[in-house]
Amino acid sequence: MSFDITQSIDTTDIVQYNYSPTMFYKSSLQAIPQTAGYLKTPFTAKSNQPNIALFDSGYITTTLYICAPIHSVEYVAYDAELIIEHRSLTNYSAPLYTCFLLKTGGESYTDIDALLEGKDVELDLNSLLRPQKTVVYNTVILFTTPITIRSSGIRWKRGIALSPYVAKYSILRAKPILGEPLIEGLDDSGMSELPINDLSKTPNMDFGAMSGSASQTNAELASMSPNLESPNQNVTVAGYCQPIDETDPSIQQTAGIVVPLDSKLTSNNAANTTIKTLLNFFGFFVMVVAAIFIAPVAHRIMIVELVLDNTQFSAQRKLNRTYAADIYTGAVVFGFAIAFINYGIINNKSLATILGFYLFIFWMASIIILQYQRIFNPKTYLEQFKDSRGVLPSFENMEMDWGFYAENLGGLFWKQVPDPENPGKTRGRPQFGFLIMLVFYSLIMYVLKKFKITGQSGKFFLTSVYFYMLLMSIYFLHLLGHYNLVKERMNQQTNVSNR
Repeated sequence: MSFDITQSIDTTDIVQYNYSPTMFYKSSLQAIPQTAGYLKTPFTAKSNQPNIALFDSGYITTTLYICAPIHSVEYVAYDAELIIEHRSLTNYSAPLYTCFLLKTGGESYTDIDALLEGKDVELDLNSLLRPQKTVVYNTVILFTTPITIRSSGIRWKRGIALSPYVAKYSILRAKPILGEPLIEGLDDSGMSELPINDLSKTPNMDFGAMSGSASQTNAELASMSPNLESPNQNVTVAGYCQPIDETDPSIQQTAGIVVPLDSKLTSNNAANTTIKTLLNFFGFFVMVVAAIFIAPVAHRIMIVELVLDNTQFSAQRKLNRTYAADIYTGAVVFGFAIAFINYGIINNKSLATILGFYLFIFWMASIIILQYQRIFNPKTYLEQFKDSRGVLPSFENMEMDWGFYAENLGGLFWKQVPDPENPGKTRGRPQFGFLIMLVFYSLIMYVLKKFKITGQSGKFFLTSVYFYMLLMSIYFLHLLGHYNLVKERMNQQTNVSNR
C-alpha cells in the first residue's frame, strides 16, 4: 500500500522543523552502508532547542539512520530513506521519527554524500529541505519531497523497524521553525511541485486552505497516537522569525526559538524537571536500599563460597583470597559504571548514562555496607574462614593474594589436578574453559547486535562496555565451575547416605 499525498492538507496543525548545522564524526559511526547496508550514528542536539514542533510538543534528535526505503508514496520515486529518531522534551513518550526520502544519482555533492563516505562533516539538513507535504501517522512524520544526492550503487538494507503503512493518516504542511526561505520555483504558499513518475496522474495540489496556524492541532491524529501529547487550543508553540543582517547573513544560523512563558511547552518543561528530580532521588534511595539487602548476601554467595572451595588453603589465605576477589569484582562493577556513562555520552543514550550513575551509587553503597560489617562485627565475618582446627584469620595479617589472578586467568588454559597414579601429588592438564567463555561472550554480542543496541564505546579499552563484559564472562565461567563442584559434592553425599 502507498500513501496518497493528493489528499487535502489538514490545516489543524503544522509540522515545524529546525535541523541546524551539526558535526558528525567518522569515529562516531555505529554502522556504515559499505558493510552493514545502512548507516547509523548519534545525532546530538541542544537540549533546549526542539528540532521538531508538533501538537504543542518539542522533540530533539538522538540518532540518524540512512537505510533502504521503508515507505511507499504514490507518484514519488526514491532510493533510500534518511530517518531521524527524536525524544520528547516534555514527557517520556515513545520516540518520534522523521523520514526523508533520498533520490540517488544527482549531480550535486551534498553533506549527506560526505556522511555516507565516512567523512567528518557538518550536516546542514535545513539547507536541503523546503516547505512540503508530510504524511503523519502514529509517531512517524514522512517528508514527501525527495532530497537528491550523488551517492549511488549502494545495496541498502533496513536499519530500523518502522510500520511501512497505516490506513489512517493525515497530510500536514511542513515548514522551517526559523522562517521560510525565499526559493525560486516555489508558489505563494511556499510549497513546491512534487516529483511525478506518471504525468497523467498529476496530484491535485489544493493549497487553498493553507492558512492554518501552528496554534491549532489535529485532535483526531493526536487521539490516534497516544504517544503524542493531547492538543491544547489555547497555546501557540512559538512565534518564529528569521533575522537577516546585510553585513552578517550567518546570523540566521543562530536564531533562537521564542517560547512564551505561559505556554504549555514551558509549563511541561518545569513539571518534568520536577518529576525527573524526584525520580533521580527515588533511584538513589532504591540503589542504597538494594545495596543494604543485596550486597552482604551476594558477597557471601558469589565470592566467599567460591573461596571456600579451596579446602587446602589456610584460614588466613582464604581471607587474603577474598580480599583479592573483592578488588577484582569491585573494579569490574566500577568499570561497568564508568563504561555505561561513557557509552551513553558517545552514543547520545541518556538511559545508558543514568544506568551508569545508578550502578556507581550501588557500588559505593555496597562498599560502605561491607566495610561497616567488617569494622563493627569483625568476629562474625572472620568466622566464615576458620579452618578445621577453629583458627581464625586476622585483618592485621591480611595481604594481597596475587595467586588469585594468576590461577583464575591461567586456569582457563591449564590447571593442576590430583594425580591418581601418585597420591598426594598433582599434574597439569589442559583446560578448555576459555572456549566456553568465548562462546558465552559471543552469544551476548550476538544478542546485542541482533536487537541493534550496540554502539561505540570509545577508543580506550578501560572505558569500553565490551571489555568489562569479557571480564564478567570470565567470572561467570568460574561461578559455573563452583556450582558444578557443589552439585558433585551433593551427589557424593547422597551416594554415601544410600550405602
